[in-house]
Amino acid sequence: MMRTVSRSRRPLCRRGTTLIQMVVVMTVTSSLLLIAGGLIHLLLRTEGQAMSHLRVSLARGHLAAAFREDVHTANSSEVGDNGGSLLLKQGDRKIHWTIEPRRLVRLVRGGEEDIVIYRETYAVEAAKGAFVLSTEPRRTITLQLESDSQQGGGTKRVPLSIAAIEGREASSPAMEKTP
Repeated sequence: MMRTVSRSRRPLCRRGTTLIQMVVVMTVTSSLLLIAGGLIHLLLRTEGQAMSHLRVSLARGHLAAAFREDVHTANSSEVGDNGGSLLLKQGDRKIHWTIEPRRLVRLVRGGEEDIVIYRETYAVEAAKGAFVLSTEPRRTITLQLESDSQQGGGTKRVPLSIAAIEGREASSPAMEKTP
């Protein structure tokens, strides 16, 4: 018995992809993944810088609020250590602000024994800092800090100045706090 092979007159239908098509798809996919990876890296770096800036801004805001509140409620003040420290008196309480390397310290003392009630530290990148007392037209205390900021590969000095009028809340009945 002999078999005969019949040939069909239909053309063969090829299913699948060619090697060139696969190379093109892989090239396009790898290019898209590379672009996406670069964008994710850029976004993460930008987010880190934004969070760092936000932390610094919030810390400066808290520092300014605490400093102004202390000065506004003070009965008397003394600047010492060539502008490196500030002593505020509020009745039987004493608030001592000190500029130290890379930080600002707020120390609240009170009572007859002059015990420490509260200690607060603010991280500042200050290269220079001083408390300045001026008496014209009203007794004003200014905290001046100058910090280094890294921008564009260079270092830039950024000044920060917080001013407050001594005893403002104690002398102004319109500024009284209501419960």
